[in-house]
Amino acid sequence: MYFKKVNFIFVSLLIVMSAWSINDKCEVTKQLIRRHKDEYVSYVLSMKKRIDFWKYDFVIKNGAKWEGYNNFSVSCIPVSYKFFKYNTNKITKELERVTCDNLEDKDLEYINDGINEHNKKGKNSKNEFKNELSLVLHVKHVKELTLPAGVTAKDLIDKPGLLVDLINSGKIELNEYGRVMTLNLYIQFWQEKVKKRI
Repeated sequence: MYFKKVNFIFVSLLIVMSAWSINDKCEVTKQLIRRHKDEYVSYVLSMKKRIDFWKYDFVIKNGAKWEGYNNFSVSCIPVSYKFFKYNTNKITKELERVTCDNLEDKDLEYINDGINEHNKKGKNSKNEFKNELSLVLHVKHVKELTLPAGVTAKDLIDKPGLLVDLINSGKIELNEYGRVMTLNLYIQFWQEKVKKRI
C-alpha cells in the first residue's frame, strides 16, 4: 500500500513537472485537461452564476473595474454574454469540446499557444496579469473567427464592442463562437487557477 501511494505521488509530480520546461513554456496535454475537467467546468459555471446574479451590464462592468480590470478588459466582457446566456446543461455540453477525449490537436495547440503567449508577458502584478490575459484572449478570439466581408481583425481587436455587435446580429457563426469561448475559458482557467499551484 505504501509503495502504491509513493508511486502515485511520483507519477503525479512527473506529470505536473512535464507541463513546464525550464524556460516556463507550458505544454498542456489531454491528460492534464482530463485531470482538471471537473474543476474547469465548476470554474466556468461559477462565472455564469456571477453574471446571472448581477444581470445588468453596468453592474458587471463596474464590479470588474473594482476588481482591477482596465477599460479595455471591461469592454471585452460582453463578448461572453451570449455564451453565458445558455442554460447550465448547454454550457456543460459546450465545455465537452475541451474536456472530451476527442479534443482536436488544433484546439490543444490553440490552448497552449494562448498560455505561452500570456506567459511571455512576464510576472507582473495581479491586475497587470489579468489585463494582459484579457488582451491575449481577445486577440486570439478575433483571429480565430471567420469574419464577415468588410470587417478586419484589427477593427475588432481595437474595439471589442464591434465584435459584440457582430455576435448579437448573427454575423458570427455560433458554433465557431462557442468553440473559441470554451478554448479561451480553458486558457483563463489554467492561468488563474492551475498555474499558480504548479
